[in-house]
Amino acid sequence: AVALLAELKLGANIEIKSAPAEAPATAAALARILDAHWPASAPPPLVSSFEMAALEAMRSLAPQWPRGVLM
Repeated sequence: AVALLAELKLGANIEIKSAPAEAPATAAALARILDAHWPASAPPPLVSSFEMAALEAMRSLAPQWPRGVLM
């Protein structure tokens, strides 16, 4: 799916869904996956979540990925 997004020059909205206590670990796992697999030629994905802890963890661990809060 990531390769097709890159080929079509499309981005993605990746939502972090986790319990509040698991949000930092989930964000850390996503940051590792994005850093390893997201093509530099593709528009960056928007990482979104209802959990502020997840977005704060993403900002701390991987500030290069855009973030958005869901309400």
